[in-house]
Amino acid sequence: MNLDTFNTGQLQDIKVFLGLCRDERLTVEQVLVAVDQQLQARIQPVEPRLHGPVPAKACPEKGCRGVMRLEKKGVAGQEEGVWHCLTCAYSEYVGVV
Repeated sequence: MNLDTFNTGQLQDIKVFLGLCRDERLTVEQVLVAVDQQLQARIQPVEPRLHGPVPAKACPEKGCRGVMRLEKKGVAGQEEGVWHCLTCAYSEYVGVV
């Protein structure tokens, strides 16, 4: 387990659970399961906010909740468009827009 990937609040939770492990004679596995449950409970799904004149849509990639932006290239009337996800590497070519 790499502790560099945890934020301060998560590290505090781990310290609390490790204290419980010592005080209540829990196994390390029980502590890790409890920590994981606490972390999962804090994760809130993020709904994309689509604002402004820039075309945007939700990313269709499985497991990604990112927002895609339309990038246009070319001259007016002959612009080609590609949707790019701002979160993952997913791209989608749409042709002339």
